Amino acid sequence: MKKGYKYRLNVKQSDIKMLKDYMFSATQSYNIIHSLKENERKTNKKLKEEGKNPSYIKDSYIDNEITRILKQREIPLKNNINQQERRRYNEETSKRIKRIKKGDILGKSMNNF
Repeated sequence: MKKGYKYRLNVKQSDIKMLKDYMFSATQSYNIIHSLKENERKTNKKLKEEGKNPSYIKDSYIDNEITRILKQREIPLKNNINQQERRRYNEETSKRIKRIKKGDILGKSMNNF
């Protein structure tokens, strides 16, 4: 038999502010990455139509661009947030591409239709 224990967390206001700042910075970082990657996709689509080789954004450029934009917006940031969100975005994108290649869009198999 498992027993449950009640815990009470006494959180300081400074901790709450730190957590909110972290979440806001992470959200902003993710959105900036999405915007950069979407522009990259559109540019590469045009390059392929013209018969040229596509070019891809380096991770270091993405990190520097996020840092620049967040500083410009005066948002508190830490570099590890940028890198975590970039990794998360890349993982989600690769999972999405694998699902699409399998014919499984939006989590549903196309074979069921």
